[in-house]
Amino acid sequence: MIKGVIFDFFLTLVYLKSKYEEERARVIYDYLISRKMVSLNFEKFFNIMKDCYTKWRRIKYENLIEVSQYMWIADLLVNFLQLQIKMNDIMEIIKRRNMIIVNNAEIYPDVISTLEKLKEMKLLLILITNTDDSDLAFKLLDKFHIKSYFDFIVTSEYVNMRKPDPNIVKYALKHVDLAPENTIIVGDSMKDDILCGYLANIRTVYIDRPYKEENPYLNAPLYKKIEIENIKPDFRIQSLEELISIIKKINNKKV
Repeated sequence: MIKGVIFDFFLTLVYLKSKYEEERARVIYDYLISRKMVSLNFEKFFNIMKDCYTKWRRIKYENLIEVSQYMWIADLLVNFLQLQIKMNDIMEIIKRRNMIIVNNAEIYPDVISTLEKLKEMKLLLILITNTDDSDLAFKLLDKFHIKSYFDFIVTSEYVNMRKPDPNIVKYALKHVDLAPENTIIVGDSMKDDILCGYLANIRTVYIDRPYKEENPYLNAPLYKKIEIENIKPDFRIQSLEELISIIKKINNKKV
């Protein structure tokens, strides 16, 4: 009996047509240039920034812990660029970087109607998202007016663990008093969402989304289980609306 649904966020509910990597890097660079903190050209700055981010990316993806945006940008400015920087400067840079994402993010057209139907079915809805900035996730939830649909929201930055670590699911289920056998997880990533559900002993639904790109840096040893144990999702869907019939069939004991 399905009583609750766990949703992934990025590329399952909302998406970007571009990663805006250069634009977000320019936010940092332009801020530093405007305050005469650096004199190097953008290309050199961008390479230094990539070196810093690569360092922290390796830490978070290999160990499945979250590295906040504040942490790696502070390291970039203080240690890699050796600047005398204030916390207000870092927070302003992050605010400007986040606005690029907020302004350009879009919501898939099947999201709100599906969330409404699930709430009508009296199901608990949980959001678990891997993100290096919880504030950004909540800004997007507010932008698309979908925060109120969720009974519980977990960000990897807040709990300092990332999917597919099943403990992030266990943490959420404990807070809403929901058993694994009464739960189903929906996501666009085999390595994060489906593996996480498998390890947490809950049913899994893989959604094939446009603008989908499996992160090539997901290299924690845990990911090897997918091939070793031939892990597959319990269900595959093209539209979120298909989830409604899947849950109804499970609850009617036809699946």
